[in-house]
Amino acid sequence: GKIQIDGNTTVSVQLNQGGFTGAGSIGNANVASGAVMNFAGTMSGSLASAGVATVAGTVAGTLTVQNGGVVTNSGTVNNPVTVLSGGFLYNSGRMNNLGVGSAGAPQVASGATFVNDGILGGISSGSVLYVSGVFQDLGDPADNMTLQSVTIGNSGTFIPGGDGIGLSTINSDGTGTFPGAALLVQGSTTVLKVSVAGMSNTVVRVNDLSFGASSGQRSQNGATLLITNTSGAPFAAGQSFHFFDNVNSPGTVPYSTGSSTNTYPVITPSAPGSGLVWDLSQLWVNGNIGIAGVNSGPTLTNSFSILGGTNIVSQFDWDASYLGWRLQSQVNPLSIGLSSNWGNVTDGTTNGPSWVKISYTITNTISTNAVFYRLTFP
Repeated sequence: GKIQIDGNTTVSVQLNQGGFTGAGSIGNANVASGAVMNFAGTMSGSLASAGVATVAGTVAGTLTVQNGGVVTNSGTVNNPVTVLSGGFLYNSGRMNNLGVGSAGAPQVASGATFVNDGILGGISSGSVLYVSGVFQDLGDPADNMTLQSVTIGNSGTFIPGGDGIGLSTINSDGTGTFPGAALLVQGSTTVLKVSVAGMSNTVVRVNDLSFGASSGQRSQNGATLLITNTSGAPFAAGQSFHFFDNVNSPGTVPYSTGSSTNTYPVITPSAPGSGLVWDLSQLWVNGNIGIAGVNSGPTLTNSFSILGGTNIVSQFDWDASYLGWRLQSQVNPLSIGLSSNWGNVTDGTTNGPSWVKISYTITNTISTNAVFYRLTFP
């Protein structure tokens, strides 16, 4: 059957079956699988649910969505939230304190889903939303995330902007080293939607941004960006999409976390279309990802000369507009030839690594090995 409490009580509700409603006050509530709660009152304790629960009032304690549980919050939850594997949480209200999640104790576990259509955190909340499952922010104008960071962990999925093309914003709460950050860990996936026909796209607007651990050299081994074209029009060379925006200076790139500008994301699909490649050269400049033809890019001017009969001198130059491209080389026996063992060329001086240069002079001892050079980005 059903029970309704509209009076002011401190009773704890253990709902094993049937339904529970009301607009009064209670202590804790525990909703079992198969039971249904729709409560618009005040809980002075915490809520745990493996059934279907709707909160339209206030939960003073914590909220735990258990395996099989479906919880909708249109009210206010004041203390940390946890969605266990198999649980589903939809927030259209306010969650003031999400807690400090981590890889070992994420608020959204692997196999769990959290959909936000409301307000998360607040100034000085210190909340770190750590996601190992799926986190979808619908990006409505009324939505607001004010957090220390949103971290999408290994195997986690972030869907900003909802099912369509929208804007997800993470504001700084003023706490931590990099407040208001989107930290996209290696092994995570962020879904970005594009309408080529309308030249519009999902935007992630944050204070700080990282695609993975900081790196001493440029490498494309960070988080995965799944770019989906929702229109019938194909990608074309010369197009550019502003996916990542600075919350304090719209139109510019978010701040980086330390030396994370050396870490670039992996893009899926690997190419935007036949004869096209993803252009990441502007990603850490203005937050854009572009489309380029496979034969576009810098021309590597080179010359070779013999010095003293024992050394070969190689000179490489490329246009200054391509500052940031890296010169790489590989050395193999003639029996192997061209392989995949590319490495960055450095000169061991204060001039810095090759990705801050546009000219290189290399002297090597003449040998019977095959030596190859290329320019690459990132």
